[in-house]
Amino acid sequence: MLADSQKTRFNSDPENEGRWIDQGLWSLCRHPNYLGETLLWTGIAVFGVSCLEGFEWVAWVSPIFVYLLLTKVSGIPILDRRALSKWGDDPEYQSYRESVPAIFPLLRARG
Repeated sequence: MLADSQKTRFNSDPENEGRWIDQGLWSLCRHPNYLGETLLWTGIAVFGVSCLEGFEWVAWVSPIFVYLLLTKVSGIPILDRRALSKWGDDPEYQSYRESVPAIFPLLRARG
């Protein structure tokens, strides 16, 4: 929700017309919504560990499936192709792509 509100605010500013968002959560990873989705399903699986018995352990397929789907099949690949077709020739965008991870933020000091 936070990523969505940041993107909505960014896109509502006429000065940002035709630009990609690189502020707020979007400065830490290029797909914060997909990070949130992956963490949500992983958290649900972790909370359920104490209740799982036998075949119920298959529930761990869910966060793995969501992660693979978003990073390899439908989410990031589609959005990255669209972004590259729109801004791929822009050196600033290339720098953003090279310095900001797709999904898992690098936890490091900024300087």
